[in-house]
Amino acid sequence: MKMLQRLLSLMALLALAACGGGGGNAGNPGFGDGAGGGGGGGGGGTVTPVVTIELGLIDGAGAASSNVLAGSPLRARAVLRRNGEAVANEIVQFAAEQSSELVRIDPNSGSQLTDASGVAIVTVSSLGTASGAGRIRASATVGTVSASNATNFFASAGSTTPPSTLTLGPIAIGSSTVSAYGTTGVRVQVLQAGVPYTAGLVTVNFTSSCASGKATITPTASTQPDGFAVATFVDNGCAQTAATAVTITASISTDTESGTLNVLSPTTGSLRFLSVVPSDKSITLRGQGGNGRQENATVTFQLVDVAGQGVGNADVCFDSSTYIGSLNIDGFGPGALPSSPGSTALCGADSLSVIRYVKRTNPDGTVVVQVNSGTVPTPVRVRARAVYPSTSSVALESFSDTLSVSTGLPLQRSFSLSVDKANIDGGNFDGEVAVVTVRLADQFSNPVPDGTVVNFIGSGASVCTSNNGSCRTTNGACSCNVVSQARRPLDNRVIVTAYAVGLEDFDDQNGDNLYTPGTDPFYDLGDAYVDANKDGIPSSATINSDTDILIPYQNPSAFTPGGDGARGTAHIRASTVIYLSRSSSLGDPTVVVPLANLSRENSLTAATSSSPFVRLQPFCPSGVPVPQTTITTYLDDGIGNPMAAATSLAAADPSTNISTGGFRPASVLAVGARGPFASLDLPNLPKITPWSTTTTNVIATPHSITVRGVEDKCSGEGSFSLQVTSPRGGAASARILYEGEPRSVGRAAFDVRYRNVVSFTATQGAGGSGVIAVQGNSWIGSADRLAAGATSAVNCGRVGVAASAGGTPGAFSCSYGAGASGTVSITYTVTDSAGSSYSNSTSVLIP
Repeated sequence: MKMLQRLLSLMALLALAACGGGGGNAGNPGFGDGAGGGGGGGGGGTVTPVVTIELGLIDGAGAASSNVLAGSPLRARAVLRRNGEAVANEIVQFAAEQSSELVRIDPNSGSQLTDASGVAIVTVSSLGTASGAGRIRASATVGTVSASNATNFFASAGSTTPPSTLTLGPIAIGSSTVSAYGTTGVRVQVLQAGVPYTAGLVTVNFTSSCASGKATITPTASTQPDGFAVATFVDNGCAQTAATAVTITASISTDTESGTLNVLSPTTGSLRFLSVVPSDKSITLRGQGGNGRQENATVTFQLVDVAGQGVGNADVCFDSSTYIGSLNIDGFGPGALPSSPGSTALCGADSLSVIRYVKRTNPDGTVVVQVNSGTVPTPVRVRARAVYPSTSSVALESFSDTLSVSTGLPLQRSFSLSVDKANIDGGNFDGEVAVVTVRLADQFSNPVPDGTVVNFIGSGASVCTSNNGSCRTTNGACSCNVVSQARRPLDNRVIVTAYAVGLEDFDDQNGDNLYTPGTDPFYDLGDAYVDANKDGIPSSATINSDTDILIPYQNPSAFTPGGDGARGTAHIRASTVIYLSRSSSLGDPTVVVPLANLSRENSLTAATSSSPFVRLQPFCPSGVPVPQTTITTYLDDGIGNPMAAATSLAAADPSTNISTGGFRPASVLAVGARGPFASLDLPNLPKITPWSTTTTNVIATPHSITVRGVEDKCSGEGSFSLQVTSPRGGAASARILYEGEPRSVGRAAFDVRYRNVVSFTATQGAGGSGVIAVQGNSWIGSADRLAAGATSAVNCGRVGVAASAGGTPGAFSCSYGAGASGTVSITYTVTDSAGSSYSNSTSVLIP
């Protein structure tokens, strides 16, 4: 349970990497520049270590690549360093930032430990369903310092046009002779230059020469990872009066291959495949049944005569297409053969004739065998053979449909939760929707069977539908809507927890695909809960009106927080925060500008300084490029949550002496899923404390904008405001704060000033005196440094002439001597208390 808590905590810190357009580190979500580093306050000379992550995508040969092709995954390789040294045995969290489902990361959790070289690697694979661009982000925390980095990718769907050089291998048909109304399998491999093509999905078309309605064959099938496409042929009366040769054709756009099978006429009787139970044709691995899943399947065939009547008391021989992992038929397999195997005349002498298990038909001609699963996931078909009538020289033969043997139950490590947008315009409006999707996979990363139930519980809003708080999977995934309405927690952060019955994770150290007590370590799960109070632990404590929702499972009468000590089923789970963002016109959209983006005018004659401002150089005559600067801002909804996805930003009301570009991004991107975490979400109240570089609980989105001068107007002061419009709110002006200011500040515009780095005057003395008086007026320093403690100096611009300090602050005198002449360049330099220097120069004629 402690391990699970640590993992959930880490995921909460790091899953913010999924925030579209965002950067930042886990300790400062949404505010970082991707280079890492963390805040550390206080005095005492503490030095904050520098933590960095290098990230890149490489192909199987180790070459850099950004193209993720279907069937050709890339590897995301992160190198974690602290002060330039590799950091080993630290967790790196990888996440995909994508507007739609383009790629998946393996392992599903996205987390890996760094090796001795500080390297952590995950696999990035195209889902093969869509094409588009996205970003892979890697994040880590070393001690209290965090870092993240991202790299772009382009994923190609499986529907991309296959190469023109593809060919087909020979068609393999499961049985060369099929009885009337019988079934057999067909498969063909797609090749490129004679080797299996696995770089992408290829659609193979199948047809048969039987007349329409007289047979069915799988019309199209996509290639599997080994390049094979598989189809099933079923006779529906193709050979009415005599045995008929049927041609099976497989085709792709660049090649065609054919094969032949012999369909027997019903004059000789027929052996038919009737059914398989369970109907979804899926059974679990041995030892992993339960929860509505079983470890065996019953397969039914029927032997009929020419009139379609069942033939009773006739021998039918059975074999399986595989016996891997000790799979067996009615308990018989290669290691436990029947006491009286059937003859080769009945059972055949090919590679499928392994156990030659014989059963007799019931009076209605039916015969049933049971397929018992083994310990390895596999597809399997059952072959049946009969000789009818007894004088026939050719056996009737038919195959069952393909059964699938898999674990069936999902594992915690493969329980994946995502959300289309966690920031919805639901703080002031009902009916706004976030779609939460869960994906489940079994021990071998195969999607769980269709119909697996996933339950959802929320600490507010409403979840799922009015008649069911759950969804059922299709191809391993299902979704529920989170809809904004009362109740809204005080911080407008709703916790949604999804859970399902699954298996606790284990490490298969002996490689037998089974959990072996005493040999294989397992990860004991406590009962699931909704961390409504966001303190990171399951409890009955009420924090600011929110109380955890506990979900007993292992002991139905009592909540078990630490697990039951035995490996088995449990509620596997994942949680996410849904932000009910306040709207633009009804909320208080707030932009914070970091002090590092601003300048401050500090007085050299008095220990005073101006408020921070955006500085432009006062120089732009006609034909000269105008000055410009780019600032980064951080937008939230006024109570510490991101504005709703699709909220637009626009510069408004610029003064005539400045111009602006557009905000980048110009709208708020969707924020991804992350679990609740105490350092991010407590106190369980609106986050209205002043923002700083060490803030952890304000979740904001970064937006940059370029401010430019206007030709021939580069002087004085200017301003512009920020117009914010959420999806259902009207246009509103954002409150503008400088880093560290309280939210009560009512600033509504960005302050822009044209200023030199240092402002000073150089005044000529009496004619012929050779003296120039220099007086410093102000200098532009970092916003967190005042004039106090600064030193100033003047370079008089001529060898042998040194400036002498005057009697008033910032005053100097340059004496060139009576009779001196010419023009000199005087430079005024200010050095602040941190050792940073700022200077400015002017040319003056010696009097």
